[in-house]
Amino acid sequence: YIRFMNSRRLRIVGAVCAALVLLTLTFVFVLYAPIARWALRSKVVPKLEARLGTTVELGEIDIGRGHAVLADVVVGPGKDGQPPLVQVRRVEVDFGFWSSLTGSPTVERVVVEDPVIVLERGDARLDAIMAKLESRGAGKGGGGGGSSLRPRVLEVKGGSLKASDPATGSVFEAGPLLASIANGEPVSLRLEKAAFGSKLLPPASADALVVSMEPAEPRKSARLQVEGGRVTPWKGMRLTGIAGALAPGDEDGQVNIDLAGSYGGSTEQLWNAR
Repeated sequence: YIRFMNSRRLRIVGAVCAALVLLTLTFVFVLYAPIARWALRSKVVPKLEARLGTTVELGEIDIGRGHAVLADVVVGPGKDGQPPLVQVRRVEVDFGFWSSLTGSPTVERVVVEDPVIVLERGDARLDAIMAKLESRGAGKGGGGGGSSLRPRVLEVKGGSLKASDPATGSVFEAGPLLASIANGEPVSLRLEKAAFGSKLLPPASADALVVSMEPAEPRKSARLQVEGGRVTPWKGMRLTGIAGALAPGDEDGQVNIDLAGSYGGSTEQLWNAR
């Protein structure tokens, strides 16, 4: 009788364990995706909006165990024909699957493809984002909570950037873009086909501009590398083939200049400026 009862108990325990395993597998393979999409829209997006100080919109979401693809992501949507601050065709996200089950997913890697970035001085949406970022950097914990939303690796591929100042008529445009930002690693941003125009300054362009800095000391370590630069200081004077770098000087307000170039479309080094 005792052996029979023990055997019966083992069968019951086994059945319960099998049911739990079945329920877990059902959740992982069937229910995880719709629940994750709901959590992303109702939990993660509001948290991101609070951190940025502006609206974030998502298009289609394809999400699985540890990987998600977001289509048509918009940050700071415009009104009355105004373009969004950032519009991205596709974003790929690698995240911790098991941590996502607890509601606090760790974001391992984010790849942003073909972002269209439009920034204008005086735009209230941009001012709100800058104020949020400055407030978060001013004190410990700045925005509070949600630190797992910060990816360990962020990559940007393609797309374009347009920054303008209506007061001076200045416009800077570049694209495609290539960026790599990883925790503790130097930041690198490459802007190809860069062009600048203004009512106050002479027009300038470059095959590429490369911005790099150390996260620990961004202001002191910032460096702008110029490749294939061109500028026309005045009519008849065309400087071409400009290459070199600009970096912060030893004191505030100083810039170290190390450039060299040519004239009139030539690439032979005929001058330098230091």
